[in-house]
Amino acid sequence: MWAAAELLHPGIKTGWLVHHTDEGYPIRRHGFTRGVDDVYRLLLTTMVGEYEKHGPGYNFAFEPGDVARFSMDRGRRKYGENTIIFRAPYVHVWHEWDEEPQAIFWGPDATDITLAWEDDGCFYIEGSDDEELEFSSLDAVLDYLESEMR
Repeated sequence: MWAAAELLHPGIKTGWLVHHTDEGYPIRRHGFTRGVDDVYRLLLTTMVGEYEKHGPGYNFAFEPGDVARFSMDRGRRKYGENTIIFRAPYVHVWHEWDEEPQAIFWGPDATDITLAWEDDGCFYIEGSDDEELEFSSLDAVLDYLESEMR
């Protein structure tokens, strides 16, 4: 893998990350229960069969500041329509083949998992009383989540 990925930051960072998937509801409910157990298989996860993602493993996400620039392709999300926001320790790399920064994390380490969705430029999440909360930006969602963690 490291022939196709370059470390952007030495060591392990911890913070908020954004993962796109079509499996948002199961991840919100149960966490990241599936991933690639061999970090070298992260090079082309779209080519990895489901049988190789049968249990806990490594996944990738974006740092929040990278989402707008790198998560879209021709107006569509590249990796799935659901947005998962969470905290985890991760290694920040530049993925040479995808030409994007990625945060590599161990799925079971993810905490504070929140499902968000976008509509007409606004972000929405479920509040503690199952009410729908609306935010003008991803940064506003992160500010709210951070304030809820204190």
